[in-house]
Amino acid sequence: MQTRFLLITPGRSGSTHLRETLNSIEGLLLKEELFNRTNEEPDSFHHYINKKWHRKIIGYVSNRESISTNPMNFTLSGLVQGFLNDFLNVNSVQDVLGFTVSLDQWYAYPQIHTHIKDWKLIYLTRKDLLRLSLSLMKARSDSNYEIPDGKTVALDPEMVKHHVDLFEEWERDFLEGVKPELILYYEELFDDYTGNIRKIADSLELGPVEFSVSNLQQVNPKDTSQWVSNFDEIKAYLSKTS
Repeated sequence: MQTRFLLITPGRSGSTHLRETLNSIEGLLLKEELFNRTNEEPDSFHHYINKKWHRKIIGYVSNRESISTNPMNFTLSGLVQGFLNDFLNVNSVQDVLGFTVSLDQWYAYPQIHTHIKDWKLIYLTRKDLLRLSLSLMKARSDSNYEIPDGKTVALDPEMVKHHVDLFEEWERDFLEGVKPELILYYEELFDDYTGNIRKIADSLELGPVEFSVSNLQQVNPKDTSQWVSNFDEIKAYLSKTS
């Protein structure tokens, strides 16, 4: 029987590195963010909706960001179910199958929750939500999520606080609502990478596995002040407003 799972993450927590490593395991396929609204790949939800004219019309009405968050949006729920059924059928030969879902997608599409009740959930996050927020804001500002570029940015302290507060709220609500098979933290992931891959394999009932480690490099230096030019200002603002 096929094992199915979701890798859920707020982002900027090593999920791409982890996905590349897991995909080197024979019989395992972990796809990227299929419910990302900017994902135009043929196996994405966006492409599924636009592939057929009737789904495109239904999606135009039900897939708007302002109403997709409504769990009672049964029209969108039908599209999500059809998409997941197609995804499972196309990839039926895989022993272990999953895809990544960011926390914002988890809340943008509550319809997903209804159709993955027998799926395993793995949660990958950071303990340091400030650094997570800064990393995400920098990546969005220069559209660079994976390649070290040596650039520095100045970020709005108020917006940084907004992101930190939002991630704290999302993470708290997520962990109160579901019980993941496994919770991993970015800060610990690479301390014992082999051991953590084996934990994931065990949680997916894979047993002993062979894998190749992704060659992706850390995008930002460990010293946050090297890539956020006003880091001291941000810390002072957060201290004042906390």
